Amino acid sequence: VTAANITFINASLANVIHLNVSMVNSTYINVTSANFTMFESWVSNSSFLNVTMVNLAFVNVTAMNFSFVNTTLFEHTLVNVTANNITYVNSSIMGIRFKNVSFINSSIMGI
Repeated sequence: VTAANITFINASLANVIHLNVSMVNSTYINVTSANFTMFESWVSNSSFLNVTMVNLAFVNVTAMNFSFVNTTLFEHTLVNVTANNITYVNSSIMGIRFKNVSFINSSIMGI
């Protein structure tokens, strides 16, 4: 699946699974989500703004130009992830697991 210019505003999402997805220019604003998982995927130019997520997992993912702003994450898992230009700003992360993760040109501010 290829997804471009996708925007979720004031949404509640549950049990979202992305498998073999190429996603470009996606924005999640004021979203509440439970069980959001991305497998074997590529993500570019995407943002999570004012989002609360429970069980957010990226497995075997390449992510570029991705930002988390004013985000609360419960149980955030990254496994086999290459993250280029990833930014976490003013975000709360409770229960974080990283395995085989590469952060390139990335920043973590206000966590």
